[in-house]
This record gives sequence, C-alpha cells and structure tokens, in this order.
Amino acid sequence: MLVIDLFSRRLLLAILVVGSACSICLALSANTRAESVIGADYSYNVRTGYFDIRGFRNDTALSGMHMWGFEAGRRYTFNHWFRFQLTGAMDWGSARLARIDNVTLTDGSVRDSIAIMDEYFHFGFAPEFHYVFPASEVFAPFLRAGFDLNYMRLTQTGRVLDGGGLVKQQIQLSGEDFTGRTFSAGIHGGVGFDIHVSRHLALTLAYAFHYWHPMAYDYSVDMPLHSVKYWEAFRSHDVHLSLAWGR
Repeated sequence: MLVIDLFSRRLLLAILVVGSACSICLALSANTRAESVIGADYSYNVRTGYFDIRGFRNDTALSGMHMWGFEAGRRYTFNHWFRFQLTGAMDWGSARLARIDNVTLTDGSVRDSIAIMDEYFHFGFAPEFHYVFPASEVFAPFLRAGFDLNYMRLTQTGRVLDGGGLVKQQIQLSGEDFTGRTFSAGIHGGVGFDIHVSRHLALTLAYAFHYWHPMAYDYSVDMPLHSVKYWEAFRSHDVHLSLAWGR
C-alpha cells in the first residue's frame, strides 16, 4: 500500500507553488543558459522510527544507513549569481535492523545467527535554487536550497551471518518478506562549488543536509488487534559529484 504522510502533503503544496513560479521564470527569461547534469551521490542517513498506538507516540533510534546512487538532470542559469536545477536520482542502501542468535530455519537447519535487514530503493526528483558567488572564471562557490519528491521501497529480509558478523547468504523470513512503499516530500539545503574545466564544462561538488519521511505504513498486532501507525524520519547528509555541460 502506498502511503503519503501529513508532513509530505504540506510540502507537496509548497512545491507546487514554487514549481509554478520557476516555470514562469523560465518562460520569461530569454537569456537563460541551459546545461545538462550527470553524476553520482552518496548519503549517510540518521534514522528515527516512530510508533503511534492509539494516540500514544514513541520513537526509537535506528542504525544509520549508507546509500549510493546516480543522478541526472538540467540546470538553468538566469544570471551570474542565480540559477535553478532539477535532477532525478536513483539510490540503493541497506541497514541491519536486528540480530537473532540460535535460529532454526523452516528447513530444519540451525544457524548461529541471522540478521534482519532493511533494504531500501529510492527514486526521486529534486528542484532546487543556487545562489552563486563567482569568485573567479574557474572557481564559483554557491549556496543551495530546495525540495524533493521521493518514492521509497523498503524490503525486510533475513541474512545468515558468518562468525565475523558478515552477511553470507539471504534467507526468507516466515511467510513473505515484508515490503513497504511510500511517496514523500523533503527539504534540503547546503553548499557547493563549481570548477570550470572549460567554457562549456564544469565539475561540481556539493553537500546538503536533507530532512524527509521516506517510510510510513500501518500494521496490525495481536494483543490487542488494531492498526499501529509507523513512520521513519531521515536526517541525511548528502554528497554529490557531477559534471555539467552546455552552451
């Protein structure tokens, strides 16, 4: 079931307003410089899980998670100090949720330890604004801020551990592996700089702090039988390395 939480709904409304304003700016600007952008990204995500049981909220710290992926898009420079960028990204990551010792599997075999893993796939779009400080013809630092629209798929799987705690093989948990899907919005801001290799080619390195709710779903418990709301908040540290080229 696809879920959209309240935080994301409010951000979506703001994104629609900002997106409309950007479209008008692009349409009215005859001297806009357009460039293509392609690159790679890495993020370290500090995760917090939240439970809501009949109005009583509880939170729990989860293990941090690394995500890797790639991105591509376009950026539009209006003048020497202001530009707009829109990129799409795909990322993958996983983190250990729990470790269970002395486990008997459904085939009757006994394992010393298994790990319950959260495995994530992310796809999203990020419109953002850059305020550029053209320090020289080669080097140009900038501030960045924007929104993002995200689709996240979570799959919980079991993996057998070896003696050193390293993952050896994947196993199926009882029943089917759990899968959750969420559509969400987020906000991000940070800094970066361009190194102009030539007039039409630039290397960009950028950092952003990213706050978003990428996972939310309901599930049932036996005692008592009712739905429990669960969601996760990510406080992410994103690093982007990309190339931009254009006329």
